[in-house]
Amino acid sequence: MSRRADLADYFQLIKPAKIYRFFLSAGLGVLVALPIARYEWPHVVVALAAGAIAAAGDNAINMFVDRNIDAADPRTASRPVASGRVTPQTALLFGIALTTLGLAMLAVFVSPTVAALALLTGLLYATVYGWLKRSTPYYTLFGGVIWAAPVIIIWIAAGKPLFATPLLAAAVCAFWTALHVWSAALVRAEAERPAGPRFMPRLYGSQATRLNLFLITLFITASTIVLRRWGLMPFDAMLVAAAAASVWLRNPGADKMLSRASMVYICGFAVVWVGGAL
Repeated sequence: MSRRADLADYFQLIKPAKIYRFFLSAGLGVLVALPIARYEWPHVVVALAAGAIAAAGDNAINMFVDRNIDAADPRTASRPVASGRVTPQTALLFGIALTTLGLAMLAVFVSPTVAALALLTGLLYATVYGWLKRSTPYYTLFGGVIWAAPVIIIWIAAGKPLFATPLLAAAVCAFWTALHVWSAALVRAEAERPAGPRFMPRLYGSQATRLNLFLITLFITASTIVLRRWGLMPFDAMLVAAAAASVWLRNPGADKMLSRASMVYICGFAVVWVGGAL
């Protein structure tokens, strides 16, 4: 195997697409934390960089944990550990090294509290998330909680006291993740996949998934009301209407409309939070 292939395998270990999602979540965290004092910005920037390094390590560890699931799923069987190109022990050590580096940077340059929260997030990702993935289709909701953790991490890194606002904003992001993943799954008909984790559309069917999505839109709406982000109400109404149409019409066109509405919503979320900080 060439050196280039080796480097490509290690790059795949960190799951670049999930690093992109980390920056998206952390970016939303920055918007939620606005305005940020000038002297706190260095902490926020370091938190973004160190958090990305720790997340890369967590992803490599997750690839070690999920190697058997990945090998059984044609969509992920070519991943470095599942295919045998990288040994499980190497992936684990590589992940631990990256995670330790990221956590050390957070502890030294940001705060021990932020490092502890990032460590907790990584442990939950490596343990509870992996167990849920093997036992319930609702693992996607827990994955959303992990994805939304940077919202709280950035809030604390910006030197702000923890209270209801960042927690509810993180909850909205967590439930939005499940909304986006499940609605996209309905569009792509991933319920027909012959293998893989316990994915809701495949186990419970499309209509049960639609009902779950409708309940999620109601939770998101209730959360934004409590947050008093009235600028989000048109987007909330759009989400609820799209989810209701999906339940009522039961067809791919309505599912696609809900999936697109989820993307419009997260863009609206960002715009409203920026507007609130100006």
